[in-house]
Amino acid sequence: MTANGSDETARRLRALLGDLIRSRRADGVILAVLTALITPLLLVASILIATLLAFGGRTLEIVANGRAAVWATLFSLGVMFGVALYAPVPRWGTADRRFILWALLPWVAMAALVWGAGWPTRTAGWLWPPFVALGLLTLALLGRAYEPREDYYLGWFGGYMDDPFTLRDDVDRLHARLGFMVVLPMLLLGAWADLMGSVWLLHPPEDADLAGATELMLAMDLRDRAAIRDALTLRGARDSGRAARLLGHLGLIERHRDGPLLSARALDLIASARDEALRGA
Repeated sequence: MTANGSDETARRLRALLGDLIRSRRADGVILAVLTALITPLLLVASILIATLLAFGGRTLEIVANGRAAVWATLFSLGVMFGVALYAPVPRWGTADRRFILWALLPWVAMAALVWGAGWPTRTAGWLWPPFVALGLLTLALLGRAYEPREDYYLGWFGGYMDDPFTLRDDVDRLHARLGFMVVLPMLLLGAWADLMGSVWLLHPPEDADLAGATELMLAMDLRDRAAIRDALTLRGARDSGRAARLLGHLGLIERHRDGPLLSARALDLIASARDEALRGA
């Protein structure tokens, strides 16, 4: 392709990137509205389901006693840590056992809050909002380490009677209960993570950022190391970093063992830009 053709391809690709960003900004507004609407519903539902599954038939009795509720919540979450650790190492899916360690952080923070609120002699009123929030965060992080099993043994007669000769049915029931407890907190955490990941859309990229991202995409497409190095260095570390982050936010660069590579969406954009440049020639 001639130099003029390359320039035209770059111009067309820059325009396509601009259209993609405008589309993502519209999606970001919709995401923000939906997140604001579903957050109260997910919060209430998460608290109710987690409380009922953790305390069972004694829910009202335990909740009515603030000090008992605090202790029972910490104890129940501690049991769930044991269930998550006892579960077999995931062999498929997106579960990551390292999140069990991350979940320990909010759980320890919950214990520290309880101690600071005067437990065991009393519980200060300010304790509950951060305590509940940290509890849901603990469940959400445990959910990242959770993977449902293919089958569960729940006891005799389909789970209506406990099997006194083994602990497997007790562990499997707890494992299934943990699965139900983490679903909504994970949805809530995921919704806010997506929203926070879209904050960059509040400040649209400048023309220089679009130009840098375009040069970097074309250089990566040609697998030209010299061109990639020039695209990253000639504009300065700050501008080249913004261009690379822009492509990452748009999902146009993916991480691989061999290093960052263009995604299928990026390759489609480049092909479209070249086709438009050829038709316009």
